[in-house]
Amino acid sequence: MNIVHLLSSKVWSGTERFAHDLAATQRRRGHHVEVFTRGIEAVSAPFAKDDLWAGRLRLGGWWDVVSRVSLANRLNHLSGRTVVQVYNLNDAAVATAARRLSRNAEQVRVVLSYRSPQPVAPASEPLMQMLDAVVVESAEPFAAASWAAKCHAVPLSVIAPARQVSPIEPEVPTIIFARPILPNKGLDLLIKALGELTDLDWRLTVCGVGSGRDAMPAIRMARGLNINDRIQWLGHVEDVYPEMQKCQIAVAADSRPCGARMAVLEALSQGVAVVASDAATEQLQADRQVLTFPAGDVKALADALRKLITDSNLRQNIADSGYRQFITERDYAKMVDAFEAIYHEC
Repeated sequence: MNIVHLLSSKVWSGTERFAHDLAATQRRRGHHVEVFTRGIEAVSAPFAKDDLWAGRLRLGGWWDVVSRVSLANRLNHLSGRTVVQVYNLNDAAVATAARRLSRNAEQVRVVLSYRSPQPVAPASEPLMQMLDAVVVESAEPFAAASWAAKCHAVPLSVIAPARQVSPIEPEVPTIIFARPILPNKGLDLLIKALGELTDLDWRLTVCGVGSGRDAMPAIRMARGLNINDRIQWLGHVEDVYPEMQKCQIAVAADSRPCGARMAVLEALSQGVAVVASDAATEQLQADRQVLTFPAGDVKALADALRKLITDSNLRQNIADSGYRQFITERDYAKMVDAFEAIYHEC
């Protein structure tokens, strides 16, 4: 089977790691796999290193018109059944348009991995109808949708290294924020919360990049709160796991439902205690394995962090509970099997 992944992301984050691991696993299973990106080095390089990157598509904005034609031309050169795997609605529109333009339209299927628990806007309903399958964490929120029959519930997972357990509890807990520095991802919320915890000893590691417009306000805020000397700004990190294994607390403070579930799963896989907004954990069913707080509530986040920073037993209990949930409920091979079954059935 031919499997083409489309990624229009500008930064490397959980979705890109997920797509990379899925594509690499599909290649090892004998499928012909190609990945198209916008050509941004941070996103393309990991795929290119593993011989998965097929080239650049000018995804985004009016360039999508050009991308449709370019993708259709590529589809014309692939014989047999071809699945185009996409991760957002914009790329789904490009893929369905490219299928219409290709000579092999009857052989092409478009599958969307839809990670938002929110209903799609009415304007996107016709697009959802054109898709062949939609992979979701839970089908329940979409039971009333006109495209509900196309929903396939698949518990998502990640490929993670073995958990590293240190016999020595660190004197100063380290917190990790492994998210893109973008609006609604919650870094500003986290810095405000940590500004209320200057009476405690802690360190923060930030693994993620963003434009100057998004990153500089966070840095200025940290300086204004006199906590910047406690923060390690690492920027782009292709493999977040070595950094995560040095930390004891992970934060996913997204202010609205989005893709933070990958960041939460990565932390759970390493036995790191997780503090997450209810927006970041929606659909994960991890209330007992994650210390949650209402999205956007700085005081609630500060209170949750204070509990974990000051109580090593609570921190360890939450970490162990999250790790057990991950290894028992998030089998990666079963997830890939489910994707392949959907590809064959749709």
